[in-house]
Amino acid sequence: MDEIEITITQLMWDDWNIDHIAWHNVVLEEVELSLSDPQAIFLQAKQGRLMILGLAKKRLITTVLNAQETIGLYYVITARDMSKKERAFYRSRKEVKNE
Repeated sequence: MDEIEITITQLMWDDWNIDHIAWHNVVLEEVELSLSDPQAIFLQAKQGRLMILGLAKKRLITTVLNAQETIGLYYVITARDMSKKERAFYRSRKEVKNE
């Protein structure tokens, strides 16, 4: 997986995505915290979307975003706990960044 650099200036929230992440037991504050994690990993995902692996307090979160027409504006598609594979990747990349 290749990391990319992006700037997120604003997230788009609506009833659908708030309810959707709640189904995964995630709240929007956790998403925002995970995206501001200094060790967050930004990856290109399917269909031109972005996948971000980040830490929100003690919880490792995967967030998928879709870029909007306005630069820096992203719609939150989903957010959930990282899979085992994602956790291993995040931890391995975090060690590289800290060296």
